[in-house]
Amino acid sequence: MSIDADAFVSLVRPALETGDVSQMARVISYRWTGKQVATLLDHADADVRRLAAVAVGLIGERDDACRLARCLQDNDEQVVRMAEHGLWTLWFRDGSEEAQEPFERGLNLLGQHKLEEAIASFEQAYKLDPNFAEAYNQCAMAHEMLEQWREGIADCRLAIERMPCHFGAMACMGHCFAQLNDLRRALLCYREALRVHPRMLGVRTAAERLECCLGNVNDHSGHFDCRSIY
Repeated sequence: MSIDADAFVSLVRPALETGDVSQMARVISYRWTGKQVATLLDHADADVRRLAAVAVGLIGERDDACRLARCLQDNDEQVVRMAEHGLWTLWFRDGSEEAQEPFERGLNLLGQHKLEEAIASFEQAYKLDPNFAEAYNQCAMAHEMLEQWREGIADCRLAIERMPCHFGAMACMGHCFAQLNDLRRALLCYREALRVHPRMLGVRTAAERLECCLGNVNDHSGHFDCRSIY
């Protein structure tokens, strides 16, 4: 079933303005599925694309993520911001019901800088749901904070295998390679992250610095698969 864009905007905008995200998700999902809403990500009206990006983040499923990630290439900056926010929202709620509890506990522990305990919680989450990409990514971030670079790279690779558009895991992998002084692989990871999300200014700055150090590196314009380098 196709969605009438005007009806979608009329329903979603007031719900968004309340700031009640749970209520907004209920309002949208009562009428449409995530896949139906995702058809509006290509709409000619930027305002429709913005609201659709938020909605897909709230009610979309795992296989809607890479379609939403294409909005990171949008010419409208607000569409890009909402697509990025939508992706993180989708990724964080993507685990099974059983996996969400240890995942959320891991996030709390990470925020308290209890890194080894956080890693144990994230590992529990992805063992309960082996396809939970964000559990691997958060585990990689904790390893990075502990300066466990190779462990971080391994978890980033597992995150990207499950979510090929995960620019965060690509960037984290690049940081880990840079700390290992493997600058060529770091640069290639940064380039792949920027291929997905061109407006990550910190990653772009890091890539430009490495380009100055290394000169021209192969694969500058072609697609590079981070999963192939570990």
